[in-house]
Order: sequence, then structure tokens, then C-alpha cells
Amino acid sequence: MTSRGVILICFPAAWQASNQVGCRPERRSALGRTLRYGWINKNRSVKRRGSHYMNGETIQNRTRILASSMAAFTAYALAAYIFGPLLPAIVQDFVLVPVEIGALAAAGSIGFLCVLPAGVLADMLGKRKIVVAGIAVITVGMVLAGFSSSFPLLLMALILAGAGNGFFEGSVNAFVSDVYRDKPGFAMNALHSMLGVGGFIGPLLAALVLSNFGRWQPTFIVAGSIVGVTIIPVVTTSSRHPLSTASRRQYRPIVRMNVSPTLALALFLQWGIELSIASFLPWFLQSERGFDSLTASASLSMLFVALALGRVVWSVSSDRLGLYFTTKISAATAAAMILLAAVVPTQLATIALFTFAGFFFASVVPTILALAATEAGLTTGSATGFILLLGSIGGIVIPWFIALISGATTIFAGFICLSILMASIPLLTHRAQHHSQARSQEFQTRSISLTRPSFPK
Repeated sequence: MTSRGVILICFPAAWQASNQVGCRPERRSALGRTLRYGWINKNRSVKRRGSHYMNGETIQNRTRILASSMAAFTAYALAAYIFGPLLPAIVQDFVLVPVEIGALAAAGSIGFLCVLPAGVLADMLGKRKIVVAGIAVITVGMVLAGFSSSFPLLLMALILAGAGNGFFEGSVNAFVSDVYRDKPGFAMNALHSMLGVGGFIGPLLAALVLSNFGRWQPTFIVAGSIVGVTIIPVVTTSSRHPLSTASRRQYRPIVRMNVSPTLALALFLQWGIELSIASFLPWFLQSERGFDSLTASASLSMLFVALALGRVVWSVSSDRLGLYFTTKISAATAAAMILLAAVVPTQLATIALFTFAGFFFASVVPTILALAATEAGLTTGSATGFILLLGSIGGIVIPWFIALISGATTIFAGFICLSILMASIPLLTHRAQHHSQARSQEFQTRSISLTRPSFPK
């Protein structure tokens, strides 16, 4: 006889026994709720997993879902990293002043702030729908940027594309983690490995189109077209059962209680550190190591390759090692590598150390997102949207902070600060793990107290 059958048979006997021993009504109701909604639902969830259901998606279909999401993520990263190589041509075309250049650089981050409402809508309306909507908004924003004939039009188009990035990131992470609830570390690292692929292809595409056409506008149009094409595999990858959604009533308490503040702070720091390294590494190599601009750019491309390779490797090992342990060991090793790269004077050692640092910190962001999705329950969209919002704020604050430090002193001091910030992430992750274990023990204690009958004195 199955465990579910034993519970269904024993449940009336347990209820009758509670009446005979004189349990108070509230104790009887608590016992009944625990037996019915705790043990029976737990066994139902085990049966669902055993029958190849993963949060509404069949196991046969989830590989195609991951593949289509990875294709869309590659195009999304490609479109995000074409701006840097095009910036000099844009400045020359529109004769921009520094304030306008800063506005264009921050436009994507401003639009990305809509990641939180995107996560909420993903839980309410369906994560796949918001993924498709995000891809469509990115496509429209990039094409409009390609047809922009003035600075205000280009600024508004880039903000629109940034909003599409927020809708896409706020839903695709939750979408994939829902499908791979048994292997969240594998799924998130595999998905985010495409950031390195797109980050490597995007600048090369921008340079190729710019050299052939002599203008920056066609690059935005080409990139927008590539992003738009990825809607097809996302839409055509059908699902037999819809993903679970959460109501607005569930959203507020789950996000407030289940997303650890220290985990959110760790993502805040890591997001800003990665953007700071991507922005200031060529500056550091040229000013501190005497690299020319081409070699410095090639070194940054090597960092993106190491980032992609690292996420592939960590996607296989993160679930086996444990998500918390993976985050701590990766961030600690990357902090040491960044510190050594800033201190060691030789050029070859500097490139090698930064490349190894990219390999190790590659797993931090996707693994933290996997932890947040695991703790969030049904409202994975709301949780990932909330934590990505904090990450996007870190992507604005920390590069600005490093720029101030570097301007007041040297870029060497800025990279020392980055290594210190990276070293704080393992401490924050350890604290989040301790809080998670304490919450689990408290929940188990409450469950035992509810099932324990009270005898009259």
C-alpha cells in the first residue's frame, strides 16, 4: 500500500483518537490541517515529481525550453554589448557633451528598473508571456534606435530597450528555474553562460557592421532583428501543462519573508562588480600595464570567453557541491584573483589572473538567482524580479563609486576596492545560509508542535 493510502486510512482514526483523548478544538483543527495539507500534499508533490511533472512542465519538453531560452539570452546579451564600440561614432555624429554621453550610458539601466513589476506580472499572467513581451520590447527599442536621427530619440529608444531587458530578465530566470526545480544551479548557470557568448559576439558584430556601412545605425537594426527572431523558438516550444502562477495576495509576504536581505545584498555587489570590471578593465590595462587599445579590448573578450566557459562548468557542478558552497568558493577565489591581478606587474600574469577571475565569479549571479528562486516557492517571478531590481541598482551605484575612487586616486585603487567588495560576498552568503537553516529548523519545530496532541491534566 502506498504512503498516501496509509495516510488516508489513518487520518479518520487519528481524528477519532484526538476526540477521545480530549484534545481542544484548536488542537484538533491544527492536527487535521497538518495531516491533510502537510503530509498528503507532500506525498502528492513527490508523486508529481515521480511522474515526470516539474512545476507544470513535462521533462521531455524542458530541454527544448532551456535551449530556446538560451538562444534568446544570447541575442539579449549580444544587443546589450554593442553599445560600447558604437559610442565614439554616436558622439561624433551627434556632437554630444559629457552629460549626454552619461545619459546614453545609463539609459539601459534606467529602463531595466522595471524588472520588479515584470516579475510580478510573470507570476500573475504567466512567465512565458512576459518573456515574449520582453523580447518584443527589446526588438522595438533596438530598431527605433537604428532609425534615430537625434539625441532625444536615441535616448528614448535605449530606455525602451532597457525596459525590454528588464521584462526579459525578470521573467526568463523564473521561467527556467520553474522548469528545472530539481536542478536550479545547472539551469541558471547554463542560461547565463550565454551572456559570455553574446558579450563576445556583440562587439565583433558592431565592429563588422560599422566597418562595412560606415554608420552606427545599421548595427542596432541588425541586433534588433536577431533578438526578434528568437521569439519564434520561445513561442513554438509548446507546453502540455501551464506553469504555476501566484496571485497578488501571495506576492507580498513571500517576497518579504523568503528572499534573504543578505542574499539580495550579495547580488547587489556582484552585479555592480561585474559591470565595473567590464567597463574599467581596458582603462586599467592601458594606464597601469601599458597595453594598447586593441590588446586591452582582446583581453576583455577573453574575460567574456572565460565567463561563458565558467558558467558551463559550474552548471554541472553547482548542484552537486551545493548552491551556497558554490557561491562562497567562487566569490572568494575570484576576489583573490582580482587582488593578485591588480598587484602583479607583468602583463601576461595580469591577463591570466583576470581571465581566471572571470571563470570563478561566473557562477555567482546565476547561483544567487537559483537560491532566490528555490526559496521563493511559487512566486519565483516576483522574487527574481525583486532581487534583480537590487542588482540593477548595484549596477548603477558601484561603477559610479569605482569611477569616483579612480578619479580621486588611480584606477589601481579602484580595482583594490573591487577585490574587497568581492571578498565580502562569501561572508554575506554564509550569513544567508545560516538564516535559511534557522528558518527550516523553526518550521520543523512548529510542524511537530502542531501534530502533537494535548492530553488533559
